[in-house]
Amino acid sequence: MIEKTTGIVLRVAPFSRTSHVVVWFTPDLGKITTLVKGSQRVKSAFLGQYDLFYTCELLFYSRDRNGVHIMRECSPIDTRTALRSNWRAAVCASYSCDLVARMIPAHIPSQQFFSLLETSLTFLCSGAISRSFVSWFDLKSMEAAGFTPRLSCCAKCGCILAPVPGGSDFSCKMGGALCSACSKSCTEKSVHLTQAVLGRMQEWQQMDGPGKALRTDCSARDLLKIEKTLAMFLDYHVQAVPVGRVIALELLPQR
Repeated sequence: MIEKTTGIVLRVAPFSRTSHVVVWFTPDLGKITTLVKGSQRVKSAFLGQYDLFYTCELLFYSRDRNGVHIMRECSPIDTRTALRSNWRAAVCASYSCDLVARMIPAHIPSQQFFSLLETSLTFLCSGAISRSFVSWFDLKSMEAAGFTPRLSCCAKCGCILAPVPGGSDFSCKMGGALCSACSKSCTEKSVHLTQAVLGRMQEWQQMDGPGKALRTDCSARDLLKIEKTLAMFLDYHVQAVPVGRVIALELLPQR
């Protein structure tokens, strides 16, 4: 059966001397894998039609046997050429695609996740990059995947978390921040977040686009605490924090 969809290239890997395996994320079919036969031949119709971070229109032969579909046609819609010349943006884009590839099982559609990734990659082409982008993308990815940390209400009892000078404890197992009463009775391992850190995470969690997140003030100390907390939460739910996250945080400026 021939199927048509639009997809963002998450990964490209060699299959043979002349062919590629490409992993896509699509809004209607979720994450799919295609074999692009003869893509590296001199006169191949696929030359220049796909690459990392491209958004493309694709036509493929659907195969249920092994889950790897056969590409028939591919046409680029948005090549995002700016990501080829801005290495900081490329680092963020690489991490974003890798995280999506790890979070989403094959063939599970998500318009929310597709829109998030498309918006993020397009924003990165503008060149306005800082470490805050990584934490914002982490929070929005968790939301799209269905395990967003609870930051505005207690993850155990559900009461609204009122701002307190001393801050709140955060438990990965419980799923977010805890009120003072639940913190005292909680036997699970937790980390303490100051009110400034918790407030910044709450703000970024509510922001639809990364632009505002990158413009907010956040001290180096608070940003590091946010990054470590989200890394723990990701590791708990995804079981492996992508190496690209560590690389991005090492190479990107704070602002």
